[in-house]
Order: sequence, then C-alpha cells, then structure tokens
Amino acid sequence: MMIMITFVVFALLIGAMGIYLLRHRTGFMGIAATQAKMPATIFGWFFTVDAALLLISVVIYRNAPLPAGIFVIFATIMTTALALTVVRRLFK
Repeated sequence: MMIMITFVVFALLIGAMGIYLLRHRTGFMGIAATQAKMPATIFGWFFTVDAALLLISVVIYRNAPLPAGIFVIFATIMTTALALTVVRRLFK
C-alpha cells in the first residue's frame, strides 16, 4: 500500500510540473521567452504523459514496483535533463 501511495504522490508532483511548464511557456524560470518555448513544451508534455502512464501503471499493477518504477526512473532522468537545459540557457 505504501508503494502505491508513493507512486501516486510522485505522479501528482510530476504531473503538476508538466502542467506548469505547459502553461508557462514564455519566460519560465528567468529564461527569455524566445529560449524557453521549445524546452518548456517538450518537457511539459513528457512530464504530463509520464504522470498519466505512472497512474495507469499503479492502477493496473497495484503494488508491483517494477512497472511503475520505470516511469519514475524516466521522470528522474528527464528532471535532471530539464535542470541541465535551464542552467545552460540561463548562463549562456
């Protein structure tokens, strides 16, 4: 049960981050609007879809950690990629 709750909370966080990025495509995190549009759209859609797939995986597989864990790993890697993209564009 705790695994399911953890995955649902993680999916809500990732989904919220994806929706935030999709809604704030112009000038998010201090980046100029011309530089921010493409990364915000790409990462926003990825996080939103990943959160939906994570929730679907939790509903289907319940307490099995591997199927849902794959989506958590992908989200973690993409969060790191987003951080690197933002830092690179901020300090260009």
